[in-house]
Amino acid sequence: MSYPLPCAPGWSSTAGQIKCHLCNDSSPICRGAASRWSPSVLRSSPPAACRPGTYRDPQEEADCVLCPKGFYCLEGGSQRPTSQFLCPQGYYCEEGTATPHGSPCPAGTAGEQLGQTSRAACKRCREGRFCPAGSAGPGLPCARGRYCPAGTLEEIICPHGTFTPHQGAISIKDCLKCPAGFYCPAGTSDPVPCPSGSFNPLEGQGELHDCRACYAGKACTQVALKAPDVDCMQGYVCPPGSSKPNSQNNACPPGTLSNRTDLTDRSQCQRCPARYACPRGTGGIQRPPVSCFAGHYCPSGTMFPTQHKCPVGTWSGQSGLEYESECQPCPRGWYCLAGSAAPTGRCSSGHYCPEGTAYGSQFPCPVGTYSIQMGNRHIDDCVICPEGFFCPEGTSKPSPCPRATYQPHKGGQKQDECLVCPAGYFCPHSATVNPRVCGVGSYSDEGSVECSACLRGHFCSNETTSEEAMLKVMVCPAGFLCSQDITVKDKEHTHRQYVLRAFTVQWALLFLSLVLREPSAPAQLLAIGLSAPLVVEESFAMVLVSKNPQDNVKSATTVKKEPSRHDFWWGMSHGLLLPSSAPLAHPLPFSALMGLSLTQQEQDSVRTVPWGPTASQGMESSCVQPDTIVLVEGLRVSYHALLAQKEAPVLQHIFALREVPTLSPAQLEASPISQGVRCVPAVQLVSTVQR
Repeated sequence: MSYPLPCAPGWSSTAGQIKCHLCNDSSPICRGAASRWSPSVLRSSPPAACRPGTYRDPQEEADCVLCPKGFYCLEGGSQRPTSQFLCPQGYYCEEGTATPHGSPCPAGTAGEQLGQTSRAACKRCREGRFCPAGSAGPGLPCARGRYCPAGTLEEIICPHGTFTPHQGAISIKDCLKCPAGFYCPAGTSDPVPCPSGSFNPLEGQGELHDCRACYAGKACTQVALKAPDVDCMQGYVCPPGSSKPNSQNNACPPGTLSNRTDLTDRSQCQRCPARYACPRGTGGIQRPPVSCFAGHYCPSGTMFPTQHKCPVGTWSGQSGLEYESECQPCPRGWYCLAGSAAPTGRCSSGHYCPEGTAYGSQFPCPVGTYSIQMGNRHIDDCVICPEGFFCPEGTSKPSPCPRATYQPHKGGQKQDECLVCPAGYFCPHSATVNPRVCGVGSYSDEGSVECSACLRGHFCSNETTSEEAMLKVMVCPAGFLCSQDITVKDKEHTHRQYVLRAFTVQWALLFLSLVLREPSAPAQLLAIGLSAPLVVEESFAMVLVSKNPQDNVKSATTVKKEPSRHDFWWGMSHGLLLPSSAPLAHPLPFSALMGLSLTQQEQDSVRTVPWGPTASQGMESSCVQPDTIVLVEGLRVSYHALLAQKEAPVLQHIFALREVPTLSPAQLEASPISQGVRCVPAVQLVSTVQR
């Protein structure tokens, strides 16, 4: 029992008693209370609740009885305590115990049984265990790193430098000495290994600082070492406390090396030899110096094999060079970038590459020259720019002068040097070398790509007539004919066509008889003239002849082009006058068209009709017989048979300037090819433009 219990009302006790007695008048404590607490009074009043440590026993005279030994009774117990209130292990319960579980066994002891009734029942704690207050059973097992003699209430820690690897140690002798390579703080259950980079050659060490740093020049790569296990590697240094023989932090710097195994500082590494490179950690047979790469050179102390490149314009196919001067100049026709082990590439087109060229476009061909091919070695390999082109610097292909310009000289350098095509000339294509003349009957302004037909009322007698000269100088004078109906064919010849409409086959025979007076003309033209339409072309004329008047009209409107609205008509008899180039190239009197060799009387008898599409109205016939027919110079005659509406070439012949002998009417009628020629209605000469 841990504290005394008070007596119930009407009860009393003296010092040292373990029971309460019923009060009576003889007791000084209960004097005067007998009448109030007599048994009869108590029996007549309602029962009071028992205090803790007591219980109500109906067999007893008194109402509340002390709790028996080995049990504990809580307040309000109405019957004897059962096993539920039995005192647990590690405790004891004396009579009248009122607290739960009773009193704990003292420290260093343990209660191994249930229902212990006194302190004496608590036994001393066993060896290898410890028993705090209230310990049940044999106590708690002693932990590792500690020991527990008999009666131990707290574990005892093993001193530093020792350890206990198992539970239940009973004395300090069970604390084992810490082995070498380890250290053991106080209470250690397992020895702690010395970390890498250190070692411990002694036993019984208890602190981390008892582990020694690895020797300089050595490495301690493992834990729990008794001594350093490896030497430092070549190419590396090992200061005190090194855990690796080849730590990158302790490698010889780039450009140095080490073949020793006892270095302690990086300043002890040697300089890399010439012709080699030494990356970080170079040394020994495992990492020897690297030979300098081709295209590079390596002086002493080189860090990597491509550190020093052969400069641009040089190369080297060999490895292991020491000096820049050992790099070779780049050969002609090639260029060499920095660090080249071989010439990098062939010289670009439009450029040349002398010895030592750095890049393909370093030396462009000068202005006015070009080069299509690659690999040029000298400036002389650049070809002078041809006529009609210009070549800026570095040209691989000449650029043509644009249309309307020309370049007659070689070595053109820029487009501005292309000359503007002069007036009276035309430059139809790009890359023109010499401008082409417009020719008689046409003109052009400056910078023209084609020529224009001479305007009506003007004449273009020069082959290089300018627009300004035509408009201001070459104005057709009074009394002269200057036709506008000209065009340009193949940019060389101006054509004008005249259509002769004959109404009888006799006129065709007459025309052929005049033409065939030229000895070189073939005789078969007679058959062609009789059987099919005949086309006679000269520089400005085409004569269309047929035995059928309707065929003539059809041919004039369909074979070439529609007749021009600027047609002119004139009538004459028995004679043919072919117009020449003269009316277009030079202004001639209109009378010249009517017959250069006619007498004045004959000219006066010829009925002429003014210009215009209505001039044919009221045209009359006339029978004037000219004594001379003239073929004017420059006549160019071509014969074509018009078969199946296609022009089939038959013959082309040039007539020289000549005068046809005079044919009298009698001679004309006597001609075998002109029998039956009579005075017939005048023929119509229609001027049309062939464009």
